Amino acid sequence: MKNFLLFILFTLSAAQMYGQSVTPVGAPFQNGVDMVFDFTGSTIATDWIGIYNAGDSPDPGNGGVASINWGYTNGSGQSGSSTIVAAGTLTFPGNLPNGDYDVHLFCCDGYNILASATFTVVGAAPASIAATTYPVVGQPVTFEYTGSTGDPLDWIGIYAAGAVPGTDGSLLYQYVPGAEGSVVFDDPAVLVPGNYDAHLFCCDGYNKYASTTFTVYEALAPSLNPVGTLSSNWYNTFHFTGGSGSLYDWVGIYHAGDIPDPGAGGVPSITYKYVDGANGDIWFDPMPDSLVPSNFYDAHLFKDDGYEILASYLNWTVLFTDADEVVLQPSIFTAFPNPAHETVQLFFTEQVSGRMNVYNAAGQVVRRVKLNGDTQAEVSGLVPGIYMAQYQGNKGSQTVKLVVE
Repeated sequence: MKNFLLFILFTLSAAQMYGQSVTPVGAPFQNGVDMVFDFTGSTIATDWIGIYNAGDSPDPGNGGVASINWGYTNGSGQSGSSTIVAAGTLTFPGNLPNGDYDVHLFCCDGYNILASATFTVVGAAPASIAATTYPVVGQPVTFEYTGSTGDPLDWIGIYAAGAVPGTDGSLLYQYVPGAEGSVVFDDPAVLVPGNYDAHLFCCDGYNKYASTTFTVYEALAPSLNPVGTLSSNWYNTFHFTGGSGSLYDWVGIYHAGDIPDPGAGGVPSITYKYVDGANGDIWFDPMPDSLVPSNFYDAHLFKDDGYEILASYLNWTVLFTDADEVVLQPSIFTAFPNPAHETVQLFFTEQVSGRMNVYNAAGQVVRRVKLNGDTQAEVSGLVPGIYMAQYQGNKGSQTVKLVVE
């Protein structure tokens, strides 16, 4: 017992005499980043530093555990080296899982602890990869990425949707220029319209840091058209084509005839949404407080967060419908036949006064009919196309789509 107490006193006095310490530099350490430790008070060439899970006891020969990683303070890696480094720095690779750890400075190739410290490894910012456009066939495809280790052999590969990297070959690949940045695939001829996967890989292998899916779209002419009945109290859907590929192309709804762009003397939209692709569908939530049944509205597809109009759908009216697109307000008139050939008969539920305007697909008035106590009217001489017949008068207003074949 006396000898054990003398050993403890000697160890304490030696630590005080030599100022022995081990210090994690910059802890907590980010996962994947090298871990640096400063030490002082090493007096033997075979003094060493070992890393352990928090609370583990060193010395496997006496019921303890082996270190997770270790190194001699002289950095030689050789037990036969005679070089003594009294104070310095030792660096370990950042390959530890997130968690708490102990680091010890040991004496002379044994398990006599000269100094200790604790440290934590925390998660690095998660890796990510994303396409910066909605690519149209034939256009370059650009990806922004983060979370690479910076290994010069880290790479991005493009695969057919569902392909298995390492088993299935990549369609295109490039090495990345650093830990984060962007990569442009400017020869995408092999990417026909369809869905694809892109993966950010480690070090010339198939260990994935991050993945994303993307679509290559067909190159179509710009268009914007409603899907189904447009309603003031239910979801309204528009089908669009010919977007610019920007993530910020958008569709805005305006009162008929309004000029967009408040900065140039126009007005704000009633509502808007960014599109999700170069071609596709976009839907708007019900707007009973904004869209008035029988009033007229315009919808525009705009380019890249600005006011350049790619396509429009003009002079459309909303109805008050249920979820099945059944009109819940009484009909003022019907058109028959519809589709028709040149001539359309309009039948009113009662005598009406007012006017009937017929608009072509460009929003131009092509026929005007004056009504004075009438119960029916005729619109003739229409060339094949899509028209909107709008009644406004003493019984309110209503619009019906006319199809002439």
